[in-house]
Amino acid sequence: MNPDLQKPSEIIQLKDAWELWDGSPVYQEGTRSKSSVRFIGSDPASFIRHNWRYLFKLSRSRYPWQFWMEVVAYRVGCVMGVEVPPTHVAIGFDGEVGSLTEWMYDPYDIRQGLTHGGEVLLRLDPEYDRQKGMRVGHCHSIELLMPIIRRNPAWREMFIKTIMFDTLIANTDRHQDNWGLLWLMGNEEKASITLTPAFDNGTSMGHERLEENLPDILADRDWLRRHTLDKRARHHLRHHSGDTAGVKMLELVPILLDRFPDVLPIVHARAMFRDEDIRAAIMPLCDFDAPVRLSENRAEFVCRMICTRRDMMLEWLEKNAKA
Repeated sequence: MNPDLQKPSEIIQLKDAWELWDGSPVYQEGTRSKSSVRFIGSDPASFIRHNWRYLFKLSRSRYPWQFWMEVVAYRVGCVMGVEVPPTHVAIGFDGEVGSLTEWMYDPYDIRQGLTHGGEVLLRLDPEYDRQKGMRVGHCHSIELLMPIIRRNPAWREMFIKTIMFDTLIANTDRHQDNWGLLWLMGNEEKASITLTPAFDNGTSMGHERLEENLPDILADRDWLRRHTLDKRARHHLRHHSGDTAGVKMLELVPILLDRFPDVLPIVHARAMFRDEDIRAAIMPLCDFDAPVRLSENRAEFVCRMICTRRDMMLEWLEKNAKA
């Protein structure tokens, strides 16, 4: 993938020819403050779509650098060949820095829309509690998702690519409303339906690690492997509805491969990028002169995390290929 990536000199200023999408200052879903905006000027940057809906999202106050994870995730997706909504660095109307993510479907076409995963699961199981779907006995699980994964090979491919992506970026937040189905109504009420790109990736890449702790982490050669194998390193997705915790990070892809061995080439292809590919995608972000900069330590930490997890996944694939 060779997208037109944002350059350090191209930080978006929302005060320059941007406006709120619907007049509402806050988009209600999720835990971080966000707004829907659009560019209405006459000369957008090459990577911005004119008069298209975008989501401007801030960091949590405790982790002011968190918005960078959204920007980094997009670039990692480009390297891996995983569909992630284009995301850029922007300064909001009040001068706060955040991520700016392109809307996933045409906001002007009433034939198009998004059905979040929680709604999909509610339709499969009327007893499903969309708001409390993560609770024991009725959680967001592979078991519940099986009808969706089995139904369509293209959905299965996108699902495994997303899980592979989440494993490498240590995303712990792929809950029931952080995936969904995009639909386009056609003639005779027949719809074209696809699984969404991997959106909402801010709770990932060790964003909770404080800046002052990064030098010690980087000096410890084994820290990232220990972190990956830690019993607390888990996906949001459970194996069965009755499980009390998500599947361990390195175990979810193997579980899916046991059920769907046909997707092995997809998993393998996602892991074949080089260290220098990841570094070339991420390290230039340190040059962005934003109010909250991406430190070289954090960029290095993220690069090493992704490549370490890739190596561990390749080790597993090689071991099982010989078995």
